[in-house]
Amino acid sequence: FWLVFRTDESTKSGDYRGSIRVDVEGKPSTILELVVSVRPITLPRPNIAFGMFHPPRLPGHLRGETYDRMYFEDMVAHGMTTCTVAPGQLAEFTENTERREGRIRYDSWPAGRMLQQMKEVGLVHSDIPTLLLDGRVNEVPDPVATAANLRKQIQNHDWPELLLYMHDEPGWRQFEELTPYLTRWKKVPQIRTVTAMNSQPSYGLGYLHDVWIVRNDEITPELLRESQRLGAEVWTLSLIHM
Repeated sequence: FWLVFRTDESTKSGDYRGSIRVDVEGKPSTILELVVSVRPITLPRPNIAFGMFHPPRLPGHLRGETYDRMYFEDMVAHGMTTCTVAPGQLAEFTENTERREGRIRYDSWPAGRMLQQMKEVGLVHSDIPTLLLDGRVNEVPDPVATAANLRKQIQNHDWPELLLYMHDEPGWRQFEELTPYLTRWKKVPQIRTVTAMNSQPSYGLGYLHDVWIVRNDEITPELLRESQRLGAEVWTLSLIHM
């Protein structure tokens, strides 16, 4: 069990003493004597993107907007400042599959509803980027128009910057496969692209991504110098297997 003590602006500084009794059936009680020290300082909100991939892998009966909100509230309680947003559905097509006319319906956009929930609970902030996941991003027929429209929606709704998540964890052997559609988005100035990768693709495909999310055990001085040469940001991720 984790015991988390929280304060707010009304909490006076000083030491707070108390005890907690833990009862387990068939065993004597355990008494924990506690002293919680509250310091006379207020920490500012962190200005870095610290979050998790979403949605979580929950059973069907624990899915939906009600549980999403509880999930986001728990992330805020644990100090997170951003989250991935999915589904994006940037590529929506008419029934005429030959035309494949792409359009975004922002009035019913699932990612928009999710962003609104995240805003309401204080998980996302306009000055900290958020990742927009969309498995069909390579099907968008007009990246320039889509990015411009998306940027307008970000401004209208006071959303954070949405970094467009590209092909997840590309391998260096996928250079020829991924370069054409990655290049289409890299040429669009209104939006930045991002993906998670290890150190090898950073050198082969890094120039086609604006943000590299690199495993924390593979970030080297050489990799940082390469990112600076290309004008890319390096973020990191920790792999935790539950």
